Amino acid sequence: MKHTRIFIGCMLLVSASAYAQQNSTGLGATTVGGSGIITRIYSNNSVSIGEGASANESGVAIGVGTTTGQSGVAIGRDSSAEDNAVSLGTNNYVEGSNVGVGNNINVTGVANSVALGNGTSATRSNEVAVGGRTIGGLGVATSNDQAANFGQAKAMVSNGVTQAVTTSAAYTDAVATSTLGSANAYTDNITAGIKQEAVTEANAYTDNVGASVLNNANTYTDNTVKGYARKDYVDAAVAGGVKQANAYTDDKFKQASKIAYSAASVGMASSALVFNPNIQRQVAVGAATVHGTSALALGIAWRHGERGMFNVRGALGQNGTSGVAIGYSMGF
Repeated sequence: MKHTRIFIGCMLLVSASAYAQQNSTGLGATTVGGSGIITRIYSNNSVSIGEGASANESGVAIGVGTTTGQSGVAIGRDSSAEDNAVSLGTNNYVEGSNVGVGNNINVTGVANSVALGNGTSATRSNEVAVGGRTIGGLGVATSNDQAANFGQAKAMVSNGVTQAVTTSAAYTDAVATSTLGSANAYTDNITAGIKQEAVTEANAYTDNVGASVLNNANTYTDNTVKGYARKDYVDAAVAGGVKQANAYTDDKFKQASKIAYSAASVGMASSALVFNPNIQRQVAVGAATVHGTSALALGIAWRHGERGMFNVRGALGQNGTSGVAIGYSMGF
């Protein structure tokens, strides 16, 4: 088997020195006043650049005091990335299977998380943390797997609200019609009963003496008053039913709006993820906010051979809305 060793050095004053193992690359230089190794590679298939930089197998360490674990990537002064982690920035510490972009970032005790921005920390697994920041600048979605921008989301929400209003109006009309029909039938029955009772009382008036006439008149008056009192009860019941229906409809509108805004922000954040097919490994981040509802998307892509590319992307929004997508593309 043929082994490749590459040594690259530069002369500051006297001489240069660098060290690399098989399939590794080391860049070093001699400091003023004596010989000192700035960079040294200790593992196979790794690259380190900078004084005190150290990269384990298949790792990349660039910067003074930068270190990586296996398959880790760390770029920046005093930046550390453990196994399978990515750390971009100064004074960062990122443990395995996590990504940190910024300065003074700390991602420990979690997995598959991303921390973006200076001083940001990811505290839960499978999350994207931006340190309370907002992200803007989204294009118009052109395919089904892209997130919609604010205009598209607004149109979607508007159509949903219009449909909800139409449905609610139809429901309210049906309820009102049914209630009115029941009230009319009830009133007609009461009126018919009053008429029949009046005829009976009139016949009794003809047959009885004045005392009986007075008693029947009083009875007729009492029954009439009771009939009107029942009508007031019907009116109050109808008003209460309409008020309750309105409150229920308003609550459903609010819930639908929150879910729609959250879904729109998740879609817009995902649409902002763009990958370069010419780069071996890459990370993309996107974010969006719709009517105060925010979402953040993260994507990771890596080339497979010369023509293929895998990509994994996920998005998380407020109100519990989230989504994950996996894709593979191949050129011919």
